[in-house]
Amino acid sequence: ECPPATKITLHLYWDNPSAWETPDFLPNAASQELNGKFEKGRGDLPTGWAAKETDAKHRIVWDRAAGRNGGGAIRVEVDPDAEPSWVAVTHRIDGITPGAKYRLRAWTKADKVNGSSGWFLHAGKPGQDQILNRTLGVGSGTFDWKEVVFEFVAPDDVTYFVVGTVLRGTGVAWFDDCSIDP
Repeated sequence: ECPPATKITLHLYWDNPSAWETPDFLPNAASQELNGKFEKGRGDLPTGWAAKETDAKHRIVWDRAAGRNGGGAIRVEVDPDAEPSWVAVTHRIDGITPGAKYRLRAWTKADKVNGSSGWFLHAGKPGQDQILNRTLGVGSGTFDWKEVVFEFVAPDDVTYFVVGTVLRGTGVAWFDDCSIDP
């Protein structure tokens, strides 16, 4: 933390395999890259993204070669007999400027989706999680990559955004190239 009108020094250590992974952004929404190309990370999910509402019939896979341009993507698979849920990956962005204009861009591709696929955006503050609640659907069925673009003004008093994928139904959907820029 750095109080106003003061300075701090931040040390980053390079090429130390036992050190923590260096973040690909600092928490300020002014130009968040979000790791929305799903390229960086270790383990089951890209850095900064969390899975929700998964089980044996609602699966999330970090597919490192299925993206729009051959890189990483998130693949959500829901079995034909599965109950609808909000299976998703999500990412929280702090440091929002209320009243500022933002643009969300993201891409989705689908195979045999029966239901809804796309992205969502929530804006909130402590104690009130969904001052803004917007689902950006791209459709159902089978289709190649489709882009969603949502321009909006951050509501008064918001302090964070949560962006995430949507597959409410069955089938397979891929998600890639998510960004939120002022």
